[in-house]
Amino acid sequence: MHSQLSAANKALFTIATIFNIFENLRQFYIDVDGVRQNPQRALLMDSPQPGMMQTVHFDFDSINYFLDQDGDVCSMALMELQVLDWHFQVVVNTVELRSKAFDELHKQIQAHPVVNSTLDLIPTLYSAQYGRLATLTDHMIEQVDEGIASAKKMYTTMQTALQIMFPGQDFLKVNFVEQPKTQQ
Repeated sequence: MHSQLSAANKALFTIATIFNIFENLRQFYIDVDGVRQNPQRALLMDSPQPGMMQTVHFDFDSINYFLDQDGDVCSMALMELQVLDWHFQVVVNTVELRSKAFDELHKQIQAHPVVNSTLDLIPTLYSAQYGRLATLTDHMIEQVDEGIASAKKMYTTMQTALQIMFPGQDFLKVNFVEQPKTQQ
């Protein structure tokens, strides 16, 4: 039983880690200086460079005992945990692809410079590269926002499932703190 409790706490810690990564992306990249609402956000938003995102995974083998419980609360919690894990991997890939798309746009601009060009002209002059960057930027924003909500919901779902399996047992407590979104 001790190993099951330890594995459960590790899963809760991983949920908190994923939440913090999503929150840091939101706070330090998406909502910096009101860039989220800026029509030029694809060009103005920074993002972590490829390979800089922390890789986080759940140890599903250590918590497969969720499947041994009667009813579907625990097995559904495990399935939702897999969805959160998948969602996190999608965000990591999106951030990496966005960074590469930004580099591709920059290289295209350098290879084919237009005299007196402004930020407003970039979507037209370099439409293929800009379109890819804009799509990935919007996808990143959406996925991070959904990830923050999913991580908080998953924590509650896990606590509920764990109380079914281990009534009265205390598990890792996480205080999900979101920084206020900056508006401009």
